[in-house]
Amino acid sequence: MYIPVAKGNNQRYDDMRYAQKIQLGAEIKDQRFTILDREKDFSFFVKTLAQASMVISSRLHLFLIASFLGVPTKVYPYQKKIIKMQKTLETLEIRKE
Repeated sequence: MYIPVAKGNNQRYDDMRYAQKIQLGAEIKDQRFTILDREKDFSFFVKTLAQASMVISSRLHLFLIASFLGVPTKVYPYQKKIIKMQKTLETLEIRKE
């Protein structure tokens, strides 16, 4: 499941462009590659995200929401702010019981 966070017109901030690259590169068939739109139904988005076994993110906002929900999260950092937040959360050593 892919969650587009940045929906800008600029190539760097157009996550749907990255979705297409991932789907083509990984050769994932359309019926297996689904988009979870956080803006369409935020409650459904949060409930679905909370059930994920893992989230891989390059966007700070998705990383923060998944971390808040207690979902194991890996980052693919492209900006210093997500690296800094990941280190901050790791040093807190918060464990879900």
